[in-house]
Amino acid sequence: MAREREGYREQLEVLMNHFGDVGLVDVHQVAHYIGMSERWCRDRLGVKRNGLTLPVLAIRLLELCDE
Repeated sequence: MAREREGYREQLEVLMNHFGDVGLVDVHQVAHYIGMSERWCRDRLGVKRNGLTLPVLAIRLLELCDE
């Protein structure tokens, strides 16, 4: 069974506090939140047309810290 990444729950809590109780966040919301272009978010975070769930966004933001 895979372990949670260190900082995952904290990152998820920050995202939930910012976005509220939403199912998905779209590329525009993600770009505005992190201060990057929509293209960058699609390329680096893999935000697709339907958007991302907050748990997936939390994981992908943590993965950026490892690069």
